[in-house]
This record gives sequence, C-alpha cells and structure tokens, in this order.
Amino acid sequence: MVASIGLNQVEVWMVTEKAQALLIWMGIESVHLGLGGGIEFVGGIWVLLLSLIFSKGKIGPKFLHVLGFLTGIFGMLTSIPSLESLGAVFGLIQILWFGILGLILWKESKYNLLCLSTNKPE
Repeated sequence: MVASIGLNQVEVWMVTEKAQALLIWMGIESVHLGLGGGIEFVGGIWVLLLSLIFSKGKIGPKFLHVLGFLTGIFGMLTSIPSLESLGAVFGLIQILWFGILGLILWKESKYNLLCLSTNKPE
C-alpha cells in the first residue's frame, strides 16, 4: 500500500520535477522495503514460535507443527541477502500453513478460538 499510494505522488512530480520525483520515490521505497519488502524475518519468527506453542500444547496434528517450523525457518533465512528469494517460498508455504490451521480450528470444535486452549469455556 505504501508503494501504491506513493507511486501516485511520484507520478505527479514526474511531470514537472523529475529529480524531485526520484528523491521522493527513494524515500517511499525505503519505507516500503522496511515494512516487509522481501525480508520476512519477523514473520518467520512469529510462525516458528506459534508452531512451537501448538506443538507443546498438542494443538493440531504433528505435520502442521513441522510445516510451521519449516515456514518459520524459510522466513528467517530471507534475512541473508543471498537467500532473499526464499521470501516467495516462505509466502506460499505460509498460505498453506494458515489454510490448514484455519481448517483445523474450524472443524475441531474442541479448540476455543479465543485462547487457543483445548479447554472449553464454562
């Protein structure tokens, strides 16, 4: 969204001030990349820790935990410049992981969606 909205501003400046437009784009691109353009380290840690919690709490099947661990590792590896292209792999596996997790939580009424506990609220 930052890049999409920013591109409109750059387009306006391109008509009259090309140097100014380039300078504006450099700032917008820095913010865009800082918010998640390619490096998925934080998302990788998040999926890895959530999978660890699910594993310890025996929430969901074991293959979901393994898939989550792999997803997290791929996400963290994107912080290595030569492995930044793994971001696409991370994104695709994460979509699969989220889909399976959603189906499991939806189908298994024993999981309380508010606290991810196997105890039913009273």
